[in-house]
Amino acid sequence: MRRQHETQFHKAQVHEAGEDRTAVMAGLPLRRIALQQLLPVAALVVLFAALSGRARALDPAALWQAVAAVAGTDWMAAVAATAVSFWAVARYDRMAHALLDTPVAPCRAGTAGAAAIAVAQTLGFGLVTGTLVRWRMLPELGLARAFAITSLASALFLSGWAVVTAAVWLAVGPGLAGAPGIAAAAVLALFAALGIASVTGRRVAGRRLPPALLLARIVAVAAVDLGAAALALWWCLPSGLGPEVAPAILTAFGAGLVSGTPAGLGTFEAVFVSMLPDQPAETLIGAVLAWRAVYFALPALIGAAAALLMPGAAPAAGLRLHPRGALPGGLRHAPAELGLARQGEHRVVECRLGTRAWLLAETPSCDVAMFDASACAFDALARPLAARARDRGRVPALYRVGPRVAVQARAAGWSVMLLGAEAVIRPADFTLQGPAQSGLRRKIAKATKAGLAISRAAPGQPLPAAEMAEVAAHWAGARGGERGFSTGRFCPAYLAGHEVFLARLDGRLVGFASFHATAREWTLDLMRFGEGLPDGTMQALVAEAIAAARAAGAARLSLAAVSAAADPQAPGPLWAAVRRFNLGGDSAGLVQFKRAFSPAWEQRYIAAPHAAALTLAAVEIAGAVARPAPLPAPLHAPSHPRAEAA
Repeated sequence: MRRQHETQFHKAQVHEAGEDRTAVMAGLPLRRIALQQLLPVAALVVLFAALSGRARALDPAALWQAVAAVAGTDWMAAVAATAVSFWAVARYDRMAHALLDTPVAPCRAGTAGAAAIAVAQTLGFGLVTGTLVRWRMLPELGLARAFAITSLASALFLSGWAVVTAAVWLAVGPGLAGAPGIAAAAVLALFAALGIASVTGRRVAGRRLPPALLLARIVAVAAVDLGAAALALWWCLPSGLGPEVAPAILTAFGAGLVSGTPAGLGTFEAVFVSMLPDQPAETLIGAVLAWRAVYFALPALIGAAAALLMPGAAPAAGLRLHPRGALPGGLRHAPAELGLARQGEHRVVECRLGTRAWLLAETPSCDVAMFDASACAFDALARPLAARARDRGRVPALYRVGPRVAVQARAAGWSVMLLGAEAVIRPADFTLQGPAQSGLRRKIAKATKAGLAISRAAPGQPLPAAEMAEVAAHWAGARGGERGFSTGRFCPAYLAGHEVFLARLDGRLVGFASFHATAREWTLDLMRFGEGLPDGTMQALVAEAIAAARAAGAARLSLAAVSAAADPQAPGPLWAAVRRFNLGGDSAGLVQFKRAFSPAWEQRYIAAPHAAALTLAAVEIAGAVARPAPLPAPLHAPSHPRAEAA
């Protein structure tokens, strides 16, 4: 049964993650790809024709002597440098898989990528051979998505290679002299401009730029990859050559790979020898032959063996990311607040076997896992999400998580800070009787005496969307707009999936409240009220919802969280400053309102891998809450019989 569940889970994962891109990739112009791969062949023929005279002038004995001159320790050092280079090479595929949201675990993605690149750079025709090796080792991807990974990994490498080569050219090469120097300076200026634009949140053609951390990660990986590759060749070169050979190595390396010829054969040698005219050609080419044995032939043999021996049925991945706007069913340990996914901004992410889930949100620089699943261990979701974020060049963070996850995060070395507390009620134990509820009874009695009528919107029936929109607009106008990110915003299609309670006075809608609802718990989401609201209206709405939750068998009802700014006992200088300068808004009023229901208070935290990441996440989340981006357009399409009728 367990194996069957894993298989079904994996199939669904592959389908959901890849159906949109696969539909696009299925229509790939294969003829154009084939023509593109013929260009390197033509270039190789022309190159060999041009170099044939010079090649005949080379002394084979001198070539062999140059290879034999490589000492045993130098061979070992070159092998070690090659291993470092391919460790970095695996990171291109890890980043590509994370950016394309494939279901492949990072370790398998990196292994397949390293093997594919090792084989492809040796055989040539990189798009074709790299795609076939990845498809062989990761059969769950399908051919189209394997091609997408190959293309993206190649683009990541070429981007990093351009920046690293430009920097090396200016640092230890000819500098700004000539067209190559000017081109190198232009590459670095463009990269710097992209980084600044990314940090400042600017968009290009309406699209958000890659995070600055991703740009930096691409360059860092390329620096390790290319530096180790160059070092492997340097160990094969004769002594006496210093850093001045680095620009020649990197330029020739890129030219060889772009040419698409097997192992860059011919192209690399031509560029490398032409850039070092003072060195004997036989000595240089002999060193290159030794390097090819270490950096091309050996990894290609290992990669081919891995491709032949390692493929098979893929295990279920550690994470399953659902499409935006989708709310999966059957999650046994999921918070009701996952219903926020229906707004289309965020997506549900669940761990293996689909028993635990969080809501995954994005800020400009951070991947934020929100809300707390009571049975969710830190290792089950936070660690895989953190690895995914790092591969995407983003900062991982946890937001509004409970004490259990906070303790696990702190034990893992993460920085943790108190956010506030969540007001929780057990509907089965709630009562309006007793002295503790005297104030609440008086409020509800006032509303009832004023003629207020509370009703529960029947499931499947249309909501009074026009009246609710008028109430919501009045509420938002009085407060400078709605908040977002971790709270819902008014939209009839979104509320169609809620438990909604309406308050009317003389037949006119004056307020409403909505709750995320599961069989296990209810959580307060929207509370909106308009003009002429009788005192006690919102208390009456919540009391009616508690009664309905009790009748439905819900064990828990949350009145949502309030900021630690309202708690005079909240520790730390940050919250002391917030209270001193009254930066918490009307948090005290919310606490007073919720305290009337005698809830239990459960602390909520924010966490990130270190203090700088925590600060960045807190600032960006605060901005996203206060100034949310417009809701995605698909949300406004009818998605529920209620919404259609409305």
